[in-house]
Amino acid sequence: MVLRREFEEYIIRLFPDAEWEITDRCSDTSLQIDRKIIGDVSYDLIVKHRHTSRQFIIQCKYRTRFHYEGDHEGIDWAKPYQICNYKNFQQEKGWPYLGVIGVGGRPGQPGHLFVLPLESLRYEFMWKRSLILGKRDTMIPFAIDEQGWIK
Repeated sequence: MVLRREFEEYIIRLFPDAEWEITDRCSDTSLQIDRKIIGDVSYDLIVKHRHTSRQFIIQCKYRTRFHYEGDHEGIDWAKPYQICNYKNFQQEKGWPYLGVIGVGGRPGQPGHLFVLPLESLRYEFMWKRSLILGKRDTMIPFAIDEQGWIK
């Protein structure tokens, strides 16, 4: 749980206050009562771009390393019920939902950082070659591109 919170703090630092507003951060009741609650977490952050008012739902995941499942290297992304919860929350809000995934290094300074839309994160185990499509520099703050997407 400590690793997850440290990674979330790192991600929050990549959203500069001058450009982004953190409109919500999940309190995650499971952490407070030290008991797993099914359906408790549908997101980690909701961010709003100050100049465009565009909002994004963010789910942060940190993994210490890639591992193999059969012949494929990758990570365990989420359980099926979690993916379902994420999709339902995205439908309810109507905002883009992004998975922000750190792998390796430390939670406050991961070796790799990937940002992918929920539509690309459909499976429990995500292959490394699929994650590479969303690879980004670990130190560059988030911005918004011409199409209105986080880059």
